[in-house]
Parts: sequence; structure tokens; C-alpha cells
Amino acid sequence: MNQLAIISHDGYTIPAHLETLANEANKKIHNAKSKNTLIAYRSDWRHFTQWCEKNGLDPLPASVGTVVLYVTACAPRYKLSTIQRRLTAISQRHKTQDLEPPTSHKAVHSLLASIQRETHYRPNKKEALHLSVLNQLMEHVPDGLKGVRDRAILLVGFWGCLRRSEIANLNVDDITFTDEGVTIAVQYSKTDQSGKGEKVGLCYRPNVATCPVRALQRWLEASGLTDGALFRHVKADAIKPYVLKKGGKVVSVCESITGTVVAHAVKKYAKKAGLDAANFSGHSLRRGFAVQADKSRVSFAALKKHGRWRHDGTVRGYQEQSDLWTDNATASIQG
Repeated sequence: MNQLAIISHDGYTIPAHLETLANEANKKIHNAKSKNTLIAYRSDWRHFTQWCEKNGLDPLPASVGTVVLYVTACAPRYKLSTIQRRLTAISQRHKTQDLEPPTSHKAVHSLLASIQRETHYRPNKKEALHLSVLNQLMEHVPDGLKGVRDRAILLVGFWGCLRRSEIANLNVDDITFTDEGVTIAVQYSKTDQSGKGEKVGLCYRPNVATCPVRALQRWLEASGLTDGALFRHVKADAIKPYVLKKGGKVVSVCESITGTVVAHAVKKYAKKAGLDAANFSGHSLRRGFAVQADKSRVSFAALKKHGRWRHDGTVRGYQEQSDLWTDNATASIQG
């Protein structure tokens, strides 16, 4: 009876007739992390294994000493945030093999704390793209198909308080126009990896040129899209999928844009507006809306709900930036 045959499957012993089910289970486990997270983990793990190979050390399982040496080697060349991300990748790889992550050891934590003190590390937060700056950027967006797309990306990203990955992952089916404006179903996000989804409402704005609803309508009209990815690659004033090739062979074909395209659009038009593009990123849209909303006295609850933040502290961080020049102590002193 084959039903009693035993096979080994990723560390688990299961009956042979359940192999198909096991493959499906492993696929779902693999998909528990977002696509972008998995790509980052693979890249960081590859960097670690190459360093280990070069220095004659075992990457899996890695000893605490190996990780300490690796972090020390990275410290002079990489930002602390990069090192922390690579440690997460090392930890995740060990966990998937049911191994104790060496990154959890107190020696590793002490080393990171020491590096932070030595470098006086501060998070590299880009500038908030305020509404006045956004309107300034709009003056430099052209009328061609790519310009129509970029206008929609920037306006929807700002007024929707969206992360760049959320903008890139939107589908046409996620958009519903109403009498009040447009409803956007954000299916996946940084704080919603399971894809439960949350809805964001964008109202019509009085200025047609800077209205996110009209910009979105115009993009759908101009592109002719009726399903699939909402924002796509545009080349030579036509929608064309992005084709990735390696060694002359097609590795992948991507219909939707990536978060990098969003960041590039922000920087591109910031530069055209005479601003320092290095000060802005894709996240400047989300940060800009949060700061602008707080300045406009939007309630804490409404801002938190619209931005879909899980923690009050994150929202307060944006409020602190907004409050710096609101009721400033130095402004009322005469002389």
C-alpha cells in the first residue's frame, strides 16, 4: 500500500499520497511574506553567504561569532538600517530551518548599540512633500500618457496617504468612483501582509489640475485599462510591460510598476521644480499628507484612520514635525 509509504518533505515526514498537499502548504507558507520582503531577504542572505564563503565560515548554521564578525565588517561601509535588515534575513533563514537564530544573542545586540553610539545614527527621513510643493510639482508634469500616469500617481499617493508599495500594487478593480469622489481598496500594505484590505476615500478637490479623482479618471481614460494593474510602465507614449533580461534571456515580465517608479517620479518633478531631489523620496507623499493634515487640524483619530497606522506613536511623530512651527515659542517674543 503506497498510502503507508513515507517521504521526507522540508524537514517533515509525511505519507507519500499527501505530497501535493504538502507542496501547496509550503507555497502558502512561502507567500506569508510580501514579494518585496522576500526579494530583500534573498539579496541580504546572498551577501552574508558570500562573505562567509570568502572567509571560510559556515553561514548555516552560523555561530554568534560569525555574525559578530560580519556585522563588524559591515559597520564601516553600510548604514545601520542596512545591517539591521541583513540581520533580519539571517534570522529568518535560520528560523525556516528550525535553527536558533544567532542574531538574537546579547553580543549581537550590544555590538549594534555600540555602532549606533559611534556613528550617532539618526534615521534618514526624507522631507515631507507639503501641499504647496505638490502643487508646484504639478506645474511641471507634461500632458503625454506618461505625464497623465505620473500626475495620477503623485496625487493619489499624496491624498490617499499611501506608501509607495501600496501605490504600485493597486489594481483597476480596487478603484470605485462615487458621487463624493473615489474609494480605493488597499489590499496589501506594510501593516497588512495578510491582505485583509482597507478602504481609503478621496474627495473631489476644487482645483481640477490637482484633483486626485479627476487625475485617476483621466489616466483610466487615456490608458484604456479595464482590469489588472492600475499603474503600468509607459514607454514611447504607450503602455509596455517591463521585461527583465539576464544573459540575453527573459527572466521576468512585469505589467505593474514598482515602488521605485513612484520614488523616481517624486524626484524627477522635484528637480524640475528647482528643488533638491535628494531630499525627497516616494515616502515624501505619505509624510507630506500627514504633516499637512495635522497643520489643517484634522483630528488625530481621522488622520490615524486615513493613514491606516496601527500605533499612535507613529502618528505623533508626524505631529511633532508639524508642531515645530505652530505656536512656536520664539515667534511671539518682540525685540
